[in-house]
Amino acid sequence: STFTSPLAIDVTGVTTTSYVVPTALLDNVTYNWRVRAVNNCGVGVYSATRTFKTLIINDFSVDATPSPQAICKGGSTTVTVNVGKIVNFSGNVALSVTGLPAGVTANLSTSTVDVPGSSLLTFTATTATIAGNYNITISGVGSTGTRTKVAVLSVNTTPAQAVLSAPATGFIGASLTPVLSWTAVTGATSYEVEIANNTAFTTPIVNATGITTLSYTSTPLPANTLLYWRVRAMNSCGTGVYSASRTFTTLAFNPKFEYGTLANVSETWQTVNLANTYTSMVVVASVVVTSNASLSILTRVQNATDNSFQVKLQVAGNATGATGTATVYYMVAEEGTYTVAANGAKFEAKKHLSTITSRYNAWVYEPKTHTNTYTIPVIVGQVMTYNDPNWSVFWSCMNTKMASPATAAATAIGKHTGEDNVNLTRANETLGYMVFESGIGTINGKRYAAAIGADAVMGISDNAAGYSYALTGFGAVEGVAVSSAGQDATEGSWAVLATSAPLIATSLKTWALEDNILDAERAHTTDQICYVVIGTAPAFAPEEVDERDAITNGEQETVPTTPQQIVAYPNPFSNELTIEFDQESTYAPIMLVNDAFGRVVFKTMLTQKAPGHRVELINLEGIQRFGCYFIRVIDGNQQHVAKIMRRE
Repeated sequence: STFTSPLAIDVTGVTTTSYVVPTALLDNVTYNWRVRAVNNCGVGVYSATRTFKTLIINDFSVDATPSPQAICKGGSTTVTVNVGKIVNFSGNVALSVTGLPAGVTANLSTSTVDVPGSSLLTFTATTATIAGNYNITISGVGSTGTRTKVAVLSVNTTPAQAVLSAPATGFIGASLTPVLSWTAVTGATSYEVEIANNTAFTTPIVNATGITTLSYTSTPLPANTLLYWRVRAMNSCGTGVYSASRTFTTLAFNPKFEYGTLANVSETWQTVNLANTYTSMVVVASVVVTSNASLSILTRVQNATDNSFQVKLQVAGNATGATGTATVYYMVAEEGTYTVAANGAKFEAKKHLSTITSRYNAWVYEPKTHTNTYTIPVIVGQVMTYNDPNWSVFWSCMNTKMASPATAAATAIGKHTGEDNVNLTRANETLGYMVFESGIGTINGKRYAAAIGADAVMGISDNAAGYSYALTGFGAVEGVAVSSAGQDATEGSWAVLATSAPLIATSLKTWALEDNILDAERAHTTDQICYVVIGTAPAFAPEEVDERDAITNGEQETVPTTPQQIVAYPNPFSNELTIEFDQESTYAPIMLVNDAFGRVVFKTMLTQKAPGHRVELINLEGIQRFGCYFIRVIDGNQQHVAKIMRRE
């Protein structure tokens, strides 16, 4: 600061107001500088002195790995402290550690490191150390100053006992794949869930480990069963204590499913109160169009939640116009996947947020996959929200092939607006849809038939009598849902029930209805329609039959004489009975039920399948009288027999 010799810089004759030092100064040095002006009259007074410090070029660095580092109470862990060389630094660095929490000690393998070099830092924690995250400062002192690294030390302990959140203990009606949740445990890195059918958790049904979230969606559980569940937390220090266990009871054998008929539905919203309360409801509603003079009407649904939904009619192309009144059939199911083994019926009910809309000459696809495995999927669906007051209807097809019905491997669904050339866009809408295997089955004690009808249904102006699909196996029909299965024509259509008597035990009448926005005509090329019909099986009157007549199927005419055991349950039965037997022949087995007098009261031919173990669900609601009955399954030269009881 006294500017005595030797000076680093002493230069005169500078004619500008700035100066660039021509040679490099020393690094990490503080310099003083000043300036004075000169002219022909003399030399001025020096300016006030200022200082600056040059950059550190030759230096060292301190780092620690890993950071953060975990340590268990009562344990130890090691961190590597690396001292790095920057440019041409030379010398050694003295290391030290500060910021240790109570109960933790630190030991350096060497406290003085020649640069570059490293030292092992060992932390040891007593059992009295309080768990938590601590910032530990590692300092290095060298010729250029002090450099520090803040490392995070996480002191852990064996996790505390977990606390369960949901479902509440004793909950009845849990899904077969319930979501179980619990509160976070401090220091836990994963969780283990156990589900069992006993309080001791011997041979758990589910033992899931490595769960890193605060919930677990179970694999499928047995239906209508009281189950116990518990959770424990884990980390590197050990495994915590199991939570107190809770119980829940899975859904009963039957899925939540119902159907009904509404009279006098109009353009005004009508609230439909349901028998069940749903967590996530799927609704499909189909309108009856009584004559070819009727308007192009469709069903709209909204507020489908808990135990009700709202429905109204709408004229395609007229959001507020009068529709007249009509009958509407509806089906409702809890969203989920159902199987014969777990629920007595094979189908699935799902929702999908549709973000694109098809219309005349502009058809788009929203591909979907099925949870169940189907041979021929039958899909019925509904636009379930009213986000857009302008109309749209549900449709399905084979993905990328608008004219073909959906297949098991390629399914697309969506909403369309036919020939609406006035309102070209639509808001996003939630679609609800149900997928059934084509064929006959039972659901909640009722018989249903699901099918993709022949490519024969045309427009409302093509045939005033509608187009019929034959039904078999019903004593009475009570509910129905219909939907388009592909679109053969680019103008689009939607499936409706046709005429004032569209549904009887032996037939279903439909139309492929078009809008008349672009033009007035409503003729339509042939389309296919998916339908699901539900009702009761025909009553079987006891009859005297010749045994050979009872077992002949055109190829199999030998009266079997070798009796084999068949498994039948539940026994006693009410309306449905499951049978199990080992099929040996390649023929379609025939099942007969005889009463105590030997009369045949039920007879059916089972589906032809390859030999092997078979499990079949049989609807016997036509057998009304309680008492003792005998099952016989005719399988080639084998006869499988069992005694069953019909409960009151």
